[in-house]
Amino acid sequence: MKNRVHYEWAIEESDEHGDVLDVDHNSIARLLRGYDWPNDQRLDLVLIYNFGNEADGLLDRQWAYVKDGELPDEFDGGAVIPEEKRRQLRRAIARDRSS
Repeated sequence: MKNRVHYEWAIEESDEHGDVLDVDHNSIARLLRGYDWPNDQRLDLVLIYNFGNEADGLLDRQWAYVKDGELPDEFDGGAVIPEEKRRQLRRAIARDRSS
């Protein structure tokens, strides 16, 4: 069975120690539109890379955290972030700012 890559956007809520308390997976536009970004919580927008197949399940998962409205060059495990995901982020931020 052929391996495939699946990407997903999420917002992670963390405590003061950096431990993730909750994760909301959704489309990036919906994630950005649906949050007030409260000052008393740490919320991080993240792109998640999932690699695997039906028979073997998830073989690799990597994270790329958005900082200052930008994605890094690579996920934390070294996979390259596709340009389409960068465009998706820029479009979502522009829509969120204009609403």
